[in-house]
Amino acid sequence: MKQTFVLLLIILPLFLQGQNDEPNAVPTESTEETNASENTEELIRKVVKEVLQENSGTKKLGVCSSSKIGKKIKCADTGREVKLDSISIAIFDGVIQDIVIHVTDDTTGQSVIWNSTIISVPDFESRVTDRIGKGKGNTSKYSFMLEDVLTIESLIGKRGYVPEDVAFTLTEDNPVRILEINTDINSYLEARIYTDAFALFDDETPNGLVQTEISTRFFTRTQNSANKNTIWFNYLDMQLGFAKHDNDFSTLSLSEPADDGKFDIDRKILFQQSWAWVDINSNILNRWINKSHHKKFHWDIGISGYWSRVAEENNDSTIQNIFLPTYHTSIGFKLKRGENFGTNMELRAFAQRLTSDEGLIANNDWMYYLNPEIEIYYHPSGKKRNKIFLRYRNFINLSDNDDSLIGFEFQQLQIGYQYKFTNLFSK
Repeated sequence: MKQTFVLLLIILPLFLQGQNDEPNAVPTESTEETNASENTEELIRKVVKEVLQENSGTKKLGVCSSSKIGKKIKCADTGREVKLDSISIAIFDGVIQDIVIHVTDDTTGQSVIWNSTIISVPDFESRVTDRIGKGKGNTSKYSFMLEDVLTIESLIGKRGYVPEDVAFTLTEDNPVRILEINTDINSYLEARIYTDAFALFDDETPNGLVQTEISTRFFTRTQNSANKNTIWFNYLDMQLGFAKHDNDFSTLSLSEPADDGKFDIDRKILFQQSWAWVDINSNILNRWINKSHHKKFHWDIGISGYWSRVAEENNDSTIQNIFLPTYHTSIGFKLKRGENFGTNMELRAFAQRLTSDEGLIANNDWMYYLNPEIEIYYHPSGKKRNKIFLRYRNFINLSDNDDSLIGFEFQQLQIGYQYKFTNLFSK
């Protein structure tokens, strides 16, 4: 029964999205009560939709163009003239991660030239002297100044904007592309709902049965050094999460207190049974490997807070929240295959303390954990904001396991769905 209920919660967003994508159904006869219910539901849907999608739409940020397509351009090194046929561009996370230039040489025929390093879109003006076709791993015999083949002009009169992720090709028939950003709430927030397989099928595992995460990312800096694939202090991530546990694990029972009135507590279980958390993550280093947006390394630092409930045994009136402040650093590697499938790997090390009212807990020393994580995800139909994912986490306690610091490693195996939650309120 528990497994069926949880799986329905996970599948519900998928079902609702499918309903929203279908054509409007033909009205059928119904009772007055049914009509009244439908009218009320429609009113609620309309109000919520207006709130969530207020000021939604797209905003034009810049113009990407090339006036040289179909014309002869000079190589930066040799001065040799070749015809520029087309330029293919891929922009991700505010940087041009791929530029592929197709040219025709009257002597040698057609050639393909690509950039060896990323180029920041907001800082494009400072990068116009970058060489396309020069760099490590690029064997092309041609190279061009960026300003000779491509132009990006801002439409908002300032730097610092980050356009939507997009890939396109400029040709002689279509040499201009408007760079836009989607302004609805889905552009700023990611919502996930998932379950834990260990909790679902093992009644003795206190992992969350149903968990929800809402996260957002702010790009703080997109500028990289000339012909380099590294950006320092690239983004700031924020996440808010909630977990619903089995009733047996929603609150941790405290045993008899010691002579000083304080309780010794299983710190690992307390952490594992957290019902809410907030995470703030600041990027230190973001590096693309071989300039490809399909492979990326990052180093982050941050602070988190977890809340867990405790109560004296057989006395629910004593329930109180315990706060677990946590400080962490992490390194990670992201690998994509095509635009539908990818893998994220991360290793996080963190230190955690405990705070409680009136010093309720005796063993509030620092705890140290190592947290390896791997996530595999798939985008159905290429919709980047909708994805199915499977995530494995292992929490390894690095602290001394004496009488005051009890706890060993625990694991999570999470499966869920990330979706556009405003679709739940759209027609």
